[in-house]
Amino acid sequence: MLTTYLPFMDHSEQKRAIAYYRSAMDIPGSLDQQKERIRMFARLSNIEILHEEEDHGQSGIASQLPGRTCLFQNWILKKDVPSFDIVLLDHVSRWGRSSQIIQECELLCAQFDKRIIYVSDALLSLRPLLYGR
Repeated sequence: MLTTYLPFMDHSEQKRAIAYYRSAMDIPGSLDQQKERIRMFARLSNIEILHEEEDHGQSGIASQLPGRTCLFQNWILKKDVPSFDIVLLDHVSRWGRSSQIIQECELLCAQFDKRIIYVSDALLSLRPLLYGR
């Protein structure tokens, strides 16, 4: 819904973002893979990552995740932080496994004029341009 990445987007002006990572206990290396994808995407898209939050070993079923809470309380909902327009996540499921939590996170971002980019989806949408299929 809020996910957009356009390959013809103006990359000349550097954009600023924050990033959020979450991995469950049963997926070793997931956090590192998410960070690698998001940081690569940011470099390719001329996006500076100002701040990163993470929840390692946290189930997506939990309604209160410390890193996600910090992301909202200390960055998205605050006015006296460095200016940024984008929130980077690897996939929509990183918000959590509940559709209610996902909708609340997306709504809060929209209310505070923060565009969410789900990086795995954005990279998949570029595949046909890069590989011709």
